[in-house]
Order: sequence, then structure tokens, then C-alpha cells
Amino acid sequence: MQSKFKQLFIIFLLLLSASSYAGQVIKGFVVYQDRNSAKDVSVYINYSSKHTLSNKDGYFELSVNEGYHDLIISSIGFETIVHKIKVTKYNSALTFILVKKRVLNFPKTEDENVWKHHLKIFNEAFIGKTAMAQGCAITNPKALSFKFNPSKGELIATSNVPLLIENKSLGYLISYDLKEFTSSIVSLSYDGYIYYEKSKGSLSQEKLWSENRELAYKGSRMHFIRSLINKNLEKQGFFVYQFNRFPNPNSPKKTDVKKARETVLKNYNFQDSDSVIRPSKKAIDSARAVLRKLSLPKFSDVVYNKKPSYNEMLSLQNEDYHIKFDGYLKIIYTGEGEEKRYLQSHFVKSIREAGYQITNLDLLTSSILINASGAVKEPLNLLMEGYWAFKRIADLLPLDYQMTGD
Repeated sequence: MQSKFKQLFIIFLLLLSASSYAGQVIKGFVVYQDRNSAKDVSVYINYSSKHTLSNKDGYFELSVNEGYHDLIISSIGFETIVHKIKVTKYNSALTFILVKKRVLNFPKTEDENVWKHHLKIFNEAFIGKTAMAQGCAITNPKALSFKFNPSKGELIATSNVPLLIENKSLGYLISYDLKEFTSSIVSLSYDGYIYYEKSKGSLSQEKLWSENRELAYKGSRMHFIRSLINKNLEKQGFFVYQFNRFPNPNSPKKTDVKKARETVLKNYNFQDSDSVIRPSKKAIDSARAVLRKLSLPKFSDVVYNKKPSYNEMLSLQNEDYHIKFDGYLKIIYTGEGEEKRYLQSHFVKSIREAGYQITNLDLLTSSILINASGAVKEPLNLLMEGYWAFKRIADLLPLDYQMTGD
């Protein structure tokens, strides 16, 4: 009898240990402004597959790992609630009140062909142009409204319902609550709230999705952040240089470019008239020489540290990790080469041989909070140039993704 009791006690301890390892539970209620229970409200951890719905009493439970999370409360027709929470072993129940959303969609005055043109621009900027993007599509594109600002050359997109995205390349169904989107020739900025559901498929499909997920993970920002925290960058294929950036003295100034364009335009529009003086051949040649220099890089990068220490890139403050560094970081991933579509988008005239995946990083703040899942808490404060900037939603994995054997 004692032996049987001991066996049961050991099993209980094992189950308790497994439960503790699985993480903690966030509990709470969602109600309307009149305090009535809100049923079927989406509750999820941003950028993850941790998702649930509130029940008829407005109650929900969500299992998560300990640490910092963005808890999202989302329901169509109501303002999205973003609750930043540090999950510990003891968390009291939360209460969230839904507030009616003010409709912000732009008037449907666009011509159908213009709307389709803007949708194409949006898809390329948001979904991406990568190989994975070829199997990724928004299933409710009509939810999108666009506004183009010709003076700034900016395309702005809004949606009053979450965008539903089917990623057949990675095997995910994605809900993306678009917070903002602005795109121009020189810049791109978008943000939102997202959760993932795994697609169901055949054994061969599951195998392909697993392979593609691993391919998307290797060399990604998530992979880098996890490797940085685990202090095994080189083992994972990452090499980091620290550099400073200086203006390129050979790059033309904005005032010179403006003057050169005016000179060339005046020559192009010249008509034999007493009131207009045609630019001299010397002035035109000089203007064209200035405009040819526009292809030169605006900055010159000078590497000063070929192997920064972890202390120069990572800090631990009150048990929280922060990425921080002076100057700029050049991230070189040697585990995979650049994909052909990246080369095609950057080298139109002649495509060079594929090389290592290279990304430049710049901080807009002194440091940014990160965590072991690979999450960056203020991603808009981390500027990226190069390979990571080429990757968009189609190549993005949920934060709870784990590569086999990782």
C-alpha cells in the first residue's frame, strides 16, 4: 500500500513539475461599458499562437510563459485593448472594458482600378516579395481602404476589421489588426496586432511547412535575439561588426540636386523666347554630372569593432534583457545565402552572386527591451537596413515557434 502511495505521489510531483514548466495562466473578464459580459472576444499574446475567446460570462484563461507580454483584447467594432503585462507565478484576475470604435475608414471614392493598384503596392510592402510571399495572401482585401498623398508620395492604408491572411508557405492562418500603415518610395512603416493558428494539412504538407518554417527562422531577427540572449551568436552562424556612419563627401547635397534638376528641366522645356535664357552646355553637363552622383551611397560606413562583446550589445536590468549598442551594428548571417528575389530587387542591371545575409541595425533609443522568445518590445525604435528589412509578414513566425532540435 505504501509503495502504491509513493508511486502516486511521484506521478503527482511529475505532473506538477510539467504544469510549472508549461507556464502560467492569465485569467480575466471582458465586459461592455454597461458592465454586461462580452462573449467571443479574441484574447491573445501579440505575435504568437497563444489565443482564446471569452466565454458567455466574459471569462477567459490563457496559458503563457513567465515574462513580459503584450496581451491583446480584440472585438470587431470596438477599440483594441493592449495590456502590457509581466506574468509571474501569481497573477490576479484582470478586467477589461470594451469601448466602441470610431470609424476611421476613408470614403470609398477610389476608382476600382486605382484601388487595385494601391492594393498591389500594399501587398508588396506588407506581405513582401520573398519566395514565401508567393504563397501568402490576404483573404479579405476589400476590408482595406487607401488614401494617397501626392505631395508626399505616401500611401496610407486602414482597415476597421482584422486582415485575414492565409500563409500556405508556412502553414499558418493569421489575423492582423492593422494599427497603421504608411508607405513611400523612401520609407515604410506599419504596425499592428497579430496572432497565428496552425493550418491543417497532409503529412507531406506538414513536412514542407516544417522545412519552410525552419528556413524562415534561420538568420531572422528572432533567431538573432534568441542567440544574443543565449550568448551563442557565432555557434548559430552570426557575426557582428560595430561601425560608425559618416556623410559621403562625394554624394551631392540636396541644394545642388535641386539646382541641377531645375537646370535640366529648363533645358528640356526650353522654347525660343526672349524671356527665357537657355542654360549653357557647360551648365547642362555640370547638372547631369551632379544627378549621376545620386547613385552614390549617401554615407560611408567605417567598421571600428569586428567582435563586440556581449556586454557591448546586451544589458540585464532588473532581470530584463535590453539590446543596446553604440553606433551601428552590422549583422552577418553565414548559415544561409541571400535569396534570389532579394538580389533581383536590389540589383536590377546585373544580379551578383548570392552572398551572406547582411543587416544593419540602428537604435532610436538608448536601449530596447527584448525577451528570450525573440520579441522586441518597441520594434519601431529598431531601424533595419538590408536583409531583415526585405522580410515582411510572409516570413514572420509566431514568438512561440521552436525549431526542431533548437
